[in-house]
Amino acid sequence: MSDPNWTEVLVAVTSAVAALGTVGTLIAAVITQREQARRLDHVENEQRTEQAKRVTVRLDHDREWPKVTHDGYYRTRVATVHNGSDAPLHDIYLHWTDGRTGEVPHTDERGALLPGESWEQPEPMHLLHGDPNRPLTVRAWFVDANRRGWERRERGELLSIRDSVAGIDPL
Repeated sequence: MSDPNWTEVLVAVTSAVAALGTVGTLIAAVITQREQARRLDHVENEQRTEQAKRVTVRLDHDREWPKVTHDGYYRTRVATVHNGSDAPLHDIYLHWTDGRTGEVPHTDERGALLPGESWEQPEPMHLLHGDPNRPLTVRAWFVDANRRGWERRERGELLSIRDSVAGIDPL
């Protein structure tokens, strides 16, 4: 048996260590790139939803509202859409939804809602004269300053209009 050529052994070991280092560096680079992509997706999602998250919808169940005849008030449910963002909302639809059936028996419309502005709507008269215990909810569809469509529900859920129509769970 001949003695190993230590130079060749050293070159082989060094080459193997270098190859492992290259593979390790490649794996670390892929992991880092994926983490950066996830962070970037999160930042983009936050920017995309920033304005919509500042819109609220509320339903007061027992509130005074002025009569059309201006001779007093009546008690009713009143929906409020508030734009707490720094940009206007456009094409706003306030959907009154039957809590039992999910049907939308009435929709109110408004063209725009400026920053800091609120829009209040009383329960539609044809619903008011029905079952007073009828469970109603409200939700608003609107378009943000970047022309993205959103749905905000009174319980706070936020969905893109596409997800809402497709029946995808809220954000």
